[in-house]
Amino acid sequence: MSWRSYLYQVYIVALLLLAVWILVGFESTAGAQTATPPAQQLSATPTITPSATPLPSPTATPSIDQRLTSLEQQIDDISDQLETPGKDVWDIINALSGLISGGIIAAIGIYVTHQYNKRQYESQEIQKKKELEVLQVQTIQSFMPQLQSGDQKSVEAALLAITALGNPKLATELASLYRTEGALAALSKIASSPNRETAEQAEKSLSLIIQSLIDGVVNIYDEKDRAIGLGFIADVNGYVAIPEYMIESGATQGENIIIKYKENSYKPSIILAHSELGVAILKIEGAIFSSIPLQKEFEAQFLDEVFIVGYDKILGQTIAAGQITNTSSIIKTYPKQTLINVQIKASQVQHGWGYGGAPVVNRRGQVIGIGVLARVNEQKTVDSLLVIPSTVIIEAIEKTKQQVS
Repeated sequence: MSWRSYLYQVYIVALLLLAVWILVGFESTAGAQTATPPAQQLSATPTITPSATPLPSPTATPSIDQRLTSLEQQIDDISDQLETPGKDVWDIINALSGLISGGIIAAIGIYVTHQYNKRQYESQEIQKKKELEVLQVQTIQSFMPQLQSGDQKSVEAALLAITALGNPKLATELASLYRTEGALAALSKIASSPNRETAEQAEKSLSLIIQSLIDGVVNIYDEKDRAIGLGFIADVNGYVAIPEYMIESGATQGENIIIKYKENSYKPSIILAHSELGVAILKIEGAIFSSIPLQKEFEAQFLDEVFIVGYDKILGQTIAAGQITNTSSIIKTYPKQTLINVQIKASQVQHGWGYGGAPVVNRRGQVIGIGVLARVNEQKTVDSLLVIPSTVIIEAIEKTKQQVS
């Protein structure tokens, strides 16, 4: 049924209801008038009563014929008034039909106008959405050379430029897609945006990317399948960085060390301990490895936020947040190295070795160092960690490659 038919039926029903209401009211009024006692009706008719005063002189008194004529005229006037018909139901309906029709037409006009405005608004929204999609495609095309370049500074600059152009959501999605150092650096800056929605979206994407870094962490065991600690793949060619003391923990100076990576076990083909650096480099082969990028320059600053990938026997691999509290710690165990001290905010790891060899990652997804010494609090959880900087790890890898080439 069309809306015109529906409105027409409503109009007919409204007229019928109005007619019934008026008819009932008219009949009740007419009944009240017919119920008037005859005595009252007769009382309305003028009566002639003998006058008690003396009659005037014959010259001033009207004749009997004149009096009768006057009475007949009065009776005729009263009869005409009583016989004059009032307005019936149809006259009232006819009088009100114009008002009702005008109201219905006005209602129809309002409805049609509302529907028109609604469709116009929806059409405009669809048009805006299409224009935004076209703009996004054009934006991606214009920045594609920078996004696909190997220069991470260019990648970061391109994503921040997209954000500045008013499309932080697109920039966040692209950063999550590329997951390069430059993309993570841009995400970290977008997460500091004063716009709460934009910051939350970037923070969520950043957390998911940090979580994915677990793929680059390995577990170190000895020949009796006893856990020694952690390490991480620092190069896609299979070079693994671990603290140098783990070599001494393994039997026969590390010859029987086993590396477990993604449920597979690997026997290192190269094991070189760099005692002067406090780092050992191992090499595994036979698979495509997920490496975690290293921060090439020492850029750690006081109160920088970092993430530590630890390990617990019950919980497995965990990620804890922390802050850098010292960038120049020197201890007797590592007299030749300046270590970074990291305060862990909320650790769940209940074993000291759970952070031994753990990579410490900044908000750009770069390893700033490797954990070597952990401090356990009264609750038997690790609350701080001493870290060998990434620049030292890079030096150890370069020395290893030179010695085996």
